[in-house]
Amino acid sequence: MIKHTLKMWPKIILFGDSHTQRSFDPNNGCWGALLANKFQRVCDIIPRGFSGYNTRWCRIIMPKIFQQFKAEEIACVTILLGSNDSVPVSSVTGQHVPVDEYRTNMVAMINFLTSIGIDKNKIILIAPPNMHQDSFKRWSIEQNRPIIPETWEKDLVKYVDACRSIATEMNLSLLDLYTVFMAVKNDNDKLFNDGLHLSRDGGQLLYDNLLPLIMERVVRITGKPFTDQSMQYPYWRDVNTDDPEKSLHP
Repeated sequence: MIKHTLKMWPKIILFGDSHTQRSFDPNNGCWGALLANKFQRVCDIIPRGFSGYNTRWCRIIMPKIFQQFKAEEIACVTILLGSNDSVPVSSVTGQHVPVDEYRTNMVAMINFLTSIGIDKNKIILIAPPNMHQDSFKRWSIEQNRPIIPETWEKDLVKYVDACRSIATEMNLSLLDLYTVFMAVKNDNDKLFNDGLHLSRDGGQLLYDNLLPLIMERVVRITGKPFTDQSMQYPYWRDVNTDDPEKSLHP
């Protein structure tokens, strides 16, 4: 067991847009909640997702978000952005960011994280998943939301490619969620609640593919093999009931 030997509680920070904000929603992706369950009493899973945000806005707020943490406490940072940047420029939502600026913003955020002492080996880029524009259009009409122009589904691929190339050029770990999702050919639409946001099935698939990457980083920061018993502080049956202080203090 890790028990009480660590001087800090490692943190896994999930940074991104609505795919991350909804990662603890039981009716949506819930991949963050699955991580929190897996790493309970081992690491803190901290969601910092901002629905509707693009990289232009996230680049502005990132320093304020990460000033709350110490670099040495961070085991892993995931960055999942691109779905909102790829909204066509003609959309009335104002979320569009040109793909070249998307690349610039992503690189700037990664460089910021390394500048404050977060090793790039702790950073995992997640390429945005595909989407179903017809389904999202129907949902938007039901919710009285703006209708995104028809090219969105096609435009998204350019941002996926940019995310892939950034990971290659900067030698970063990448979870290519677009490729993972597109491999589910027959039931791909079931990975989404509304054509854009993840369903429980989509969240499970993200979690299944992300977990091995995060596990590597948790083992690295704790210095111990991870098992389901790798909890900080001893299991209750291991506490010395006659002298609990002996079990619960170094």
